[in-house]
Amino acid sequence: MVRRIIGPALAIAAIAAAPAIGAPGDQSAMARKGTAGGCAIKAMPKGPVVVGEQMQVDGAGDVLVQGNVFAFGDVSGMNVRITDYAGDARVCLRGRAVMNPRTRSRTASSRRSRARTIRLRPRAEQRISIMGRRVRATFRGDGNVMLSISGIGRVRLDGVGTFKVSAGPMESWPMKPISVRLRATPQGDRG
Repeated sequence: MVRRIIGPALAIAAIAAAPAIGAPGDQSAMARKGTAGGCAIKAMPKGPVVVGEQMQVDGAGDVLVQGNVFAFGDVSGMNVRITDYAGDARVCLRGRAVMNPRTRSRTASSRRSRARTIRLRPRAEQRISIMGRRVRATFRGDGNVMLSISGIGRVRLDGVGTFKVSAGPMESWPMKPISVRLRATPQGDRG
């Protein structure tokens, strides 16, 4: 069973990208409150390292991201709904944590409980990062979606725009829904 989605190289890239998620003012305000690093990308729970394909999405319409993923980007003007089924999701909005992993004792006892969900209303500036196992994130509305996604799972696109999977060519989203599977990267193909 997949326990981790982020390999060492991707984790380093994610940590390097983390400061770009929030505005400079957010970073200093977080430091003053003693919560700096509250949205830092941290390693997933222990287990075998599994690295998945990478996908770039840029367009308008509805986007569904589901699986063991790390996704970040700008979803300005979109309604966002994120459901965490494993209890280990970390969601950051404009550099501030809006969902953190449950503690180990709460995660173990919550396996029988329902999943937790957060909803975010559309805003003009909506930089987001999502990391977790068994997450489902939907982005809907009249805004624009620019996401980088890495992991194992499924991405469903319904609208117009472009996307690229790993080293493949840039493709367009047609005006009909399409589904793209993100698979585990074979061990020999990892950098």
